[in-house]
Amino acid sequence: MTTRFESSGIPEELKAHARWVAWRYMERDGQPKPAKVPTDPKTGRNASPTDPATWADFQTAEAYARQHGVGVGLVLSAESGLCCIDLDATNDPAVQGIHRGILDEAAAAGAYIEASPSGKGWHIWVQHDEAVTAPRAVPGVECYTAERFMTVTGASGQGRVMPMPDSLAARLAPCFAAPVAPVVAAASVELPAITDDALRKQAAERFGDRFQAFWTGQWESLHPSQSEADHEFAIMLARFTSDPDQWLRLFLQSGMAETLERKKTKRHIQQYLSTTYDKARRIADEENYHISFGRRVAEALITRWKAMKAALAASLLEPFAEFIQKKVSVLKLVRGILGEGGLSVLYGAPGAGKSFLALDLCYAVATGQPWMGRDTRQGPVIYAAGEGVPGLRMRGKAIAKVKGCDAPNIFFLPHSLSTPDEGEKMAMVLDQVTARCRVPPALLIIDTLSRFFGEGDDENSAKDMKRFVGAISALMAKCPTLHVMIVHHSGKTADKGMRGSSALQGAADTVIQCHKDGDTHRAVIEKQKDGQDNILLPFALDQVELGEDDDGEPITSCVVVHDHEGKARPLSGFAATGVKILRYLRQSVVEANGIASYADPIPLQAYHNQWYLERPDDKPDSVRKTDRRVLNNLREMKLIEWNGGESPIRLLPAFDGVTIE
Repeated sequence: MTTRFESSGIPEELKAHARWVAWRYMERDGQPKPAKVPTDPKTGRNASPTDPATWADFQTAEAYARQHGVGVGLVLSAESGLCCIDLDATNDPAVQGIHRGILDEAAAAGAYIEASPSGKGWHIWVQHDEAVTAPRAVPGVECYTAERFMTVTGASGQGRVMPMPDSLAARLAPCFAAPVAPVVAAASVELPAITDDALRKQAAERFGDRFQAFWTGQWESLHPSQSEADHEFAIMLARFTSDPDQWLRLFLQSGMAETLERKKTKRHIQQYLSTTYDKARRIADEENYHISFGRRVAEALITRWKAMKAALAASLLEPFAEFIQKKVSVLKLVRGILGEGGLSVLYGAPGAGKSFLALDLCYAVATGQPWMGRDTRQGPVIYAAGEGVPGLRMRGKAIAKVKGCDAPNIFFLPHSLSTPDEGEKMAMVLDQVTARCRVPPALLIIDTLSRFFGEGDDENSAKDMKRFVGAISALMAKCPTLHVMIVHHSGKTADKGMRGSSALQGAADTVIQCHKDGDTHRAVIEKQKDGQDNILLPFALDQVELGEDDDGEPITSCVVVHDHEGKARPLSGFAATGVKILRYLRQSVVEANGIASYADPIPLQAYHNQWYLERPDDKPDSVRKTDRRVLNNLREMKLIEWNGGESPIRLLPAFDGVTIE
């Protein structure tokens, strides 16, 4: 949009009129397009299309516009004998066809056509004495002859200002139809009768100072033209009365009627009031309809809410006989330990084996295999891993290798979420698994609580913890058979329970604590709402080799085993050979020094030499690679201390507890 104009393109027939104003754009709150505001080129104040004192000749308007970088426009009135046909740009194919027909008729007759300020629409200027009664009667077309200022650009201007051709007049005939009797439009929404005083009072309460300004005729600060002010005031009155006579009576009593004498004849006044009322009636009826419809909807919702409230109140209590006959919940997901639709917490200190145990549970439920010697209810599993994803991937590979299944119905969410704030995303995860497996998920592991807690929330706050538990409860309500297990950390003092607010322990159906004592692991059922407490679940972590990295170093992880009362299985293979060699070398140090000390280093070369003796038929490079891989494995098992390279080996206290085959 621009205010530029080309003076040379404007016909002399238009320049000859002393009805010129300048104009500028003005932004309006809540409106997508700015308003075009007419300006008196003599004073710089707002001009009015009904006040000749605010108009000037073309030379004055042009000089002002050039100086201030604004546009020029021409005011239409009954005396001007001019008609402007405004064709705005549109995407409607039907309206585009109407525009092409009008433009073709005007161009064929040689009428003056210019581009609008946007460069997308057109203005056609012709001579015509008949007053417009319905400016928008033709779809997509606006036709004006009075009480309107129109922008003039001279852009792409062609033709001359000539009498309107008959062919064009025929197309625009609906705009010049005989005027209807003044103020007779019937309201489509019948409003209750109201006195004039009561209407004024209600309108003043509804619209405040704005209504008072219109009532007293002080509209200049509210609108750039009185026509726009008349329109808003007319709608205000029509909002409170369906009686056209009452509307007319109040309009004529107001200060807005004081300038009706600007209409040159009584016929013009009647036409203006009729058009203004018709527009106001349509808009007010639409607004009143929406208000009435909204009120009916609200009443229906309140009635429904009351009925639901009454039904809820009737179902709050259950008689004893009905209560005891209902199905009793049984711990069936893992028989006697975890129930379907329950909430559990698995917690412990770092290194206690929580995540290993949780992943082992996932595998058992997903495949329907027993867990800790107890039957499971098979179903899809989701493991939400907010931390340690690379390590979790290695543990998954180890389980697949040891247990021989690499495609169970286990699905991983490998990033954290703020469960209370992003519950919809977690619900989408449940829906995706349900769609893929055609049954709802049976188990959701959240590892760890801190990674899925509310953003900015405090684990020690009972309020924030309840917010988290509430979000978990919403997920469980979506899948009634879903069991949610939350992996959590113990507090600073492990024997004082889990970290954070006790609200989590209070909400949980089952609480399991993981312990590690040397090479021994065990899980203990601390709390069971519907089952036995203090159940001991011993387990161990067996190391599994998964291959080598790019440097030839071994890649290892661990899997959970349940049948050794919490102690690791005896080592076998190369690992057992390495332990045997280190025990022999330590015994040599004891015999040499007379005492046994873990601080005494074992030279790496002595270790290599013993391996050569153990495997005389293997190539030296192969033996050296193997014995270094064994050292790495024993170091990861926290049995030895070795810094790599040619550094010596030191045995750790756990070394004495290792058994070999």
